[in-house]
Amino acid sequence: AEACDEALRVKPGDAGAEEKKRKIRQAEVEWRYEEAMGRAERHLAAKEWVQAAEACDEALRVKPGDAGAKDKKRKIRQAEVEWRYEEAMSRAAKHLAAKEWVEAGEACEEALGLKPENTAATELKRKIREAEREWRYRDAIGRAERHLKAREWKQAREACDEALVAKPGDAPARELKANATSKAYDEAMREAAGAEGTDDLGTAEAAYRCALALKPGDENASAGLKRLKEPLVICLDESRRVKMEFVHIKAGKFTMGSNQFDDEKPPHTVTISRDFWMQRTEVTQAQWMAIMGTNPSNRKGDDLPVECVSWDDCKSFLAKLKEKCGSQLNGRVARLPTEAEWEYACRAGSTGQWCFGDDSSDLREYAWGEGISGDKTQPVGQKKGNAWGVYDMHGNVSEWCEDSYGSYSSRAATDPTGGSGTGRRIVRGGSWSYYGHVEWRSAGRHREYPSYIHYLLGMRAVLRAK
Repeated sequence: AEACDEALRVKPGDAGAEEKKRKIRQAEVEWRYEEAMGRAERHLAAKEWVQAAEACDEALRVKPGDAGAKDKKRKIRQAEVEWRYEEAMSRAAKHLAAKEWVEAGEACEEALGLKPENTAATELKRKIREAEREWRYRDAIGRAERHLKAREWKQAREACDEALVAKPGDAPARELKANATSKAYDEAMREAAGAEGTDDLGTAEAAYRCALALKPGDENASAGLKRLKEPLVICLDESRRVKMEFVHIKAGKFTMGSNQFDDEKPPHTVTISRDFWMQRTEVTQAQWMAIMGTNPSNRKGDDLPVECVSWDDCKSFLAKLKEKCGSQLNGRVARLPTEAEWEYACRAGSTGQWCFGDDSSDLREYAWGEGISGDKTQPVGQKKGNAWGVYDMHGNVSEWCEDSYGSYSSRAATDPTGGSGTGRRIVRGGSWSYYGHVEWRSAGRHREYPSYIHYLLGMRAVLRAK
């Protein structure tokens, strides 16, 4: 082309030079076109789709609108689609064989993206879903059977639920779940009965609720829950309708003592490790008569608290209670409360001076004491009970405790049993005559010798599983 231009400068407009230049251009175009088409063919054979398409575009720039180049580009696109489709379907099949459900599904989606509504890809995707459901179903059923054999009821039911997600309404899965539910219910009821028998009513309640969750509306579990909320009643004399009622006290922690008096110091953390039953009221004279056959009290009255009883007398009462009503105790031990149990039950979760707080103006609603009682004992259970349903913890008569007197330690304690000596025993609660507000406080302490008898001294009992 440059040589032709040189000839045209020598002979401007020369027809021969211009014709030669035209032929040169045509030859260049033809060569570039053929070269680009050849490269496109080679890239196509090598599955180099991007490079093949670029070579076709180059040919079309040399020969715009060329049918051959356009057709080649169309074939390249079709070949790419076909290759990518086959590759995606192959991957889907491999993932299916390897139970790689997510990857298999993604490969099918990729194939359908290349060939929307393609029958083969749609069918393969359906097979993948069915295979996944079947595999998940069989895996869940297998796990359910293993958990059932291992008595792992909750896990067995969860595995059955998985199987039912895979196959809604499946009869074997429903039957397996029903079996696991029945066994879980039976175990929950056994656990509840066992816990109830040892007075672990928190565990019993949880087990009954578990049973109700497994069998909604179940009468036995509902009756168990109802029973837990009722007081424990021991019948002493059926003909005279004399009975003792006990309130369930759950295990827990509290701060025992106070900084008010030296023998109440130091305040310290106490753990009551097991549930127990505290008598709702002080022992009445009718109750004492029903067991002991005598009434030592100074002021007589069936509903009045028994008094003029020593610590030793109280131990005799409890021993005879066991002899007469042992079958009703269901293996429980009847005894006086430990000092820690007494204060724990008295406070009923409160931290103030009294079970209701620190406002002494409220004492008249809870206590029989000096200036309130008319200088005499009063029928039990007439004032307000504390938050746990225990009455007369402040005043009326002072109450013997199981423990010997001992000083407190600052160390935390679990189920403390007082001093190690056999001397004076703890007395708690204050009476209708004792030192006003001082003796009535939840932390107030007093001590007397076990043989001591006084018209201000009575008792209440506790029951605790062995």
